[in-house]
Amino acid sequence: MKRVLIGALLASVVMFVWGFLFWGISPLPGRFMKSVPDEPGLAQKLQEALPETGLYVLPNMGPGASQEEFTRRHLAGPLAQITFVRQGTNPMGGGTMGGGWLHMFGAALLMGVILLQVPGVPTPYQRFCILALVAAVAAYWTNLGKPIWWHQPWDFHLLYAVYDLTSLLIAAAILGWYVKKA
Repeated sequence: MKRVLIGALLASVVMFVWGFLFWGISPLPGRFMKSVPDEPGLAQKLQEALPETGLYVLPNMGPGASQEEFTRRHLAGPLAQITFVRQGTNPMGGGTMGGGWLHMFGAALLMGVILLQVPGVPTPYQRFCILALVAAVAAYWTNLGKPIWWHQPWDFHLLYAVYDLTSLLIAAAILGWYVKKA
């Protein structure tokens, strides 16, 4: 288990650096996120209209709404999902960065535990292939259902799927090389 912990630590550090390069340095993500024409005006309207931090869905089925009314509003549009944080936050703050790294560490740790469940003594390449399949399922499942069920943009979720897959493949390579069964 010690090698799993060390491997997860190494993998999460490299994943964190990859995340910085992908989201912070690369111009690619900016090509898939649209700007709001009057951001201050919309921000003010959201502050006035939405009572608290939360996820707001338009149209919303809500209490008392019939399926027919919901379907009519859904067909008429617009459709929106607003993740609203009333008080704002520091995007580069310690809580955000630390929480993000812990998320990566947890994913790498779980991947390492998967390797401990594999019978026999697979080679580093076999260990990588096992975790690469796990990575592909995770990236596919967590990203590509949203455009189908929530009508969110395909291009953005394909971008996210690429990021998730590459991050998890980094972890798979490090863990496949480092984690061995005793």
